[in-house]
Amino acid sequence: MKKIFLVFLICFTFLNSGCDDAFNIVGEYEEQLVVFLILDNRFDKQIIKIQKLQNSYGIPTQEKLIDTLSVRIMDPSGYSKTFKDTVINSLHNFNTLCVDSLNLITGIYRLFISGEGSLYAWSNILIPQVPQLTTRFNSTDSCYYLYIKASRVTHTHVKPHLVYSIRQNSEFIEKSIEIPKAIDINKTDTVEFFHSMLEVPPDDPHIYNIYHLIVSSTSILYMKNKLINYYGKENVQFNHIKFLAYTYDQNLFDYINTNEGYSDTYSVRLDKSNYTNVIGGVGIFGSILADSIEIRLN
Repeated sequence: MKKIFLVFLICFTFLNSGCDDAFNIVGEYEEQLVVFLILDNRFDKQIIKIQKLQNSYGIPTQEKLIDTLSVRIMDPSGYSKTFKDTVINSLHNFNTLCVDSLNLITGIYRLFISGEGSLYAWSNILIPQVPQLTTRFNSTDSCYYLYIKASRVTHTHVKPHLVYSIRQNSEFIEKSIEIPKAIDINKTDTVEFFHSMLEVPPDDPHIYNIYHLIVSSTSILYMKNKLINYYGKENVQFNHIKFLAYTYDQNLFDYINTNEGYSDTYSVRLDKSNYTNVIGGVGIFGSILADSIEIRLN
């Protein structure tokens, strides 16, 4: 026991003698811009959020804001627009600016930001082509098919919805409900409502992919019965299936994938993941394009 205590005392004395200098895992603070801008074709007004990079936790709001700020965006044709100040109550920690009527097209968009002193940042993104959507109903297997012809550099996520109308005060109001990918029955058996397949076209395998999203009639029947039980058969009408497609540019896709977790489920990481494509600062400049197509119920 004495030997163990002696060894421990020697190790402690040695380690303590070499730790005179304080160890700091945080690097030297450099004042930078924090930028968040996602271009979205669903909105006429595009909003950017900007603040100073925080030096520590809990700093006052006024120290995060920038007194003089200029933000400019250039579209693929070389036309430039300047963001103007706006006020959003829920974003009091940020400088919030907006630009109106930014018609998003395929190509490279360039963002330039300058603030007080030496604060400056810029970024470029490539907005991809919007995928081509087509649908059909196959009476042989009683399934609804969505075909997506998309560029290899495109990341598209699709959500199928059942569109219906409910009676409210003698008139019908249209609503929609998302069709789940699968449901659990009795917490043991899983029924898959839709699945996807990938086809690589032989004529242009390096340019396009074709995705098939297949929704079974069983899933539609399940959703119909669920709504009928809730509203009553006389108060609900069923209209069509609506496929909502969301296309992310590469930067936004990487940002979401990195910050929401790694695709490798077997890795163990103790650090918090981070992603930025802003030069001279930190943050994200990306784009999302939304599109939809409908198919009549059979």
